[in-house]
Amino acid sequence: MKDYKCWRYSLRAPKREDCKDDDEHNWRRFEWAIIILDSNGMFAAVSDYGDYIYHWSHFREDFRRFMLGVGWDYLLGKTRGHNAKELQVDSSKELIREAILDYRRHDADMTKDLARREWDLINDVDNEEDLRNWLDETEYFNDDGCGYEYFRYDWGASEHNFVKLILPRLKAEIRQQLKQEREEATTALIAARRELRRDKRVVTPVC
Repeated sequence: MKDYKCWRYSLRAPKREDCKDDDEHNWRRFEWAIIILDSNGMFAAVSDYGDYIYHWSHFREDFRRFMLGVGWDYLLGKTRGHNAKELQVDSSKELIREAILDYRRHDADMTKDLARREWDLINDVDNEEDLRNWLDETEYFNDDGCGYEYFRYDWGASEHNFVKLILPRLKAEIRQQLKQEREEATTALIAARRELRRDKRVVTPVC
């Protein structure tokens, strides 16, 4: 059984560009995260951008090296679950507008008047509730719920901030830590070899 190890990282997000030194909201310059990794594959993060936790049971060698190769979307999918993605109203509206224009050119059922009604209908959408109600009101995109195909989902602002501001700093800390450990191991190996050579030079007295 290999020795259990645990690593703790206390990280600060970079200073936000919209926060000046005399800003009354100076606390926003010190958004933080505490992340714990262990040799069994546990990832746990507590941060100003939310909490993230997952346990990997299959990985090779040092878990820290595994984390260096983890992509941000994969990490969020594991620690948050893809169902945590938020409906993106603006990008969904844009996709629907593009579909209206495309169907107007290639589908005879999308008449000029219908296209105008659909265009005005989607332009009246201002929020997530409006977008879901659009499914009941649209004439063209309500066949077997096909309107859902135009809904776009993405991670929220907190998740994006975590992987944009915190994750790169975690990986930088890990790289520095591994580099230091390699240097220490090399120094110890050189010292051990020197000690071995010194011992070989010791002459055993003849009785």
